[in-house]
Amino acid sequence: MDDIKAPLQDKILTIAIPTFNRCTFLDENLKRLKNQYTEKIDILICDNASTDQTSEVVEKYINQGLPIRYYKNSENLGWERNFELCFKRTIGKYTMLIGDDDFIIEHGLDLILDSIEDKKTDLLFCKAFGFDKLPPENTKKFRSTAKDYSLEVFLKKTILQFRLLSSYVIKSEYIESSGSFTGNFAHLHVVFNVLLKGNNFSIINEKIIACKKDNSDFDQKTNFSDIYMKEFFELYRKYLDKKVSSKNNEDVEKIMMYEYYPKYIFKMRINMLKNDPNLEENFNLMFKNHKSFNFLKFVFLKKNIITTIILFYIILYYQIINLIRA
Repeated sequence: MDDIKAPLQDKILTIAIPTFNRCTFLDENLKRLKNQYTEKIDILICDNASTDQTSEVVEKYINQGLPIRYYKNSENLGWERNFELCFKRTIGKYTMLIGDDDFIIEHGLDLILDSIEDKKTDLLFCKAFGFDKLPPENTKKFRSTAKDYSLEVFLKKTILQFRLLSSYVIKSEYIESSGSFTGNFAHLHVVFNVLLKGNNFSIINEKIIACKKDNSDFDQKTNFSDIYMKEFFELYRKYLDKKVSSKNNEDVEKIMMYEYYPKYIFKMRINMLKNDPNLEENFNLMFKNHKSFNFLKFVFLKKNIITTIILFYIILYYQIINLIRA
């Protein structure tokens, strides 16, 4: 069952699911896909040598009539390589990598297809929501399709969900020219390559991607500033620094500095996240030219009750702002 193929012709969208030892979540993912299945989509699963019941779960849905192309690695190749295999095995005009513990809610797939079929979209972004307990099936149909945005507006509207690979629907023609799939953001090489070379960017403003909260210990094992400051902005600037205006780049940095990083630093202050010894070095390296540098350097790096309170109010302020925006 290493290579079970559905018919390959006329597929608008490949939904590729990289997975490893999460058969329970994969079961829910495939159940929701089965209920929305149309012949316009191709379902691909790249199993990174799971040792649980993943194969049995996949076989169950194949036997129920859900066409799945299933590849199982003979050994664990690491998640970067498995992501790369997902991208390279795509056959649809568009490709969507979706985490095994995420899923597209009911009627969401129709909305995605309506937003890309016979359209010029190069990159589609789908809004997401987190869940602790499985949300009930969605019964309402969505009336609105995606809205088009300029590159710079698209970036500012989507940058806070950059980690979430399940939110991106990518025109497949850009995958081959992406070249690299290395690092902690393998999917962003493809996303940034589309943003660099493409012209048509859209957002589905309905929250149609359900994501399991706190289902990884990645943040507990890493220094967050190595990953989300240094590595992320090195990758961003490599692809987009010359295409995006300096004003917009500054706006993107500001969004990350005020709306993303304070949550991590606050968690470190209250011992919910391990201390990051590289925070000062990475913050100075990546943001020394930003106009908010001196203020945030004080808030981020001076560990005392005053700066911790300031961090709390920054987080609270932007939570309120985002509720108003929604």
